[in-house]
Amino acid sequence: MVSLVAGVCVAVGAMGGATHDARHAAATVEAAAFLGGDWSAEHDGEFTQEVWSAPMGDNIMGMFRWVGRDGSAALFELLTITEEDGTLVLRLRHQDAQGRTWEPVDLPMTLHLVSHEDRDSGGLLRFEDTSESCDLAACQYEIRDGTLHINVEFDDGREVLEFEMERAGA
Repeated sequence: MVSLVAGVCVAVGAMGGATHDARHAAATVEAAAFLGGDWSAEHDGEFTQEVWSAPMGDNIMGMFRWVGRDGSAALFELLTITEEDGTLVLRLRHQDAQGRTWEPVDLPMTLHLVSHEDRDSGGLLRFEDTSESCDLAACQYEIRDGTLHINVEFDDGREVLEFEMERAGA
């Protein structure tokens, strides 16, 4: 089930470069392995899905889609998590059903890992916009009781977007 507390994220461009910052948590891409798989939810006639690959080399990739009540695509996201300078960097890019990106072509939204926890039942990753380069303040992934919880926080005071997704086939 997904709890849609706020409207669709309208993206503002983000800086793509990584700079070392004491606020960034040390981690390898294996810390994101718990995300691997196909996660989805239906709520109030809408469908959301997030799919993550297994880690390979220094990266993991994912996609998100949001389908409206009428069956049409509300948005797509391409997501990557890469190891850079001893930490993890989450980059995301929104696009519409025609493949038009919301962010400037050379400026994906970029957030840096600030904390993580490894757990027997999954894990927790918290990414923040430590360089204040986009309208997202933070994105947190957490598995609790077999459910993937994704919280998206904004800089402008909008309500937190909260997604609760179940693993496909679970």
